[in-house]
Amino acid sequence: MSPFILFLNFSASGCARNPCAVEKALPYAQRYIVGVEQLSVQGDHIHILLRARRRGAIQDFLRVVAGQIAQQFSRQGLLIAPVVTDGRLSRLWRYRPFTRVVRGWRAYRIVRDYIRLNEKEITGQIPYRKQRLRGMSSGDWEVLWS
Repeated sequence: MSPFILFLNFSASGCARNPCAVEKALPYAQRYIVGVEQLSVQGDHIHILLRARRRGAIQDFLRVVAGQIAQQFSRQGLLIAPVVTDGRLSRLWRYRPFTRVVRGWRAYRIVRDYIRLNEKEITGQIPYRKQRLRGMSSGDWEVLWS
């Protein structure tokens, strides 16, 4: 049986203010036998590329990660009570996590490059483009993996 490779996008408010909350939750990967291949903490969301033998292990790990991140935010006073603004409820987890099982080398490369590109766009090393990975120059590809 081939391993599950899962792409995860957590939408959480305030990630940029507390990236270490995510890193403190990562040691649980060893307990659930989940490999964290790539992690990128953005201003309002988190990308994690995971590898595991069983899908259930990934689900258990994700529950613990979400809980640990919420606890870290709470301990540091960053977790605020839900507030209604502009007719929407603001809270730590704005949406359910977006997950996608990645099958095949080509799909894996696309997700890996997408996470890296998102990180480089946030830091300003590569300008944001609507086409994302399509049509990148060779110079941009060098910056992407430098």
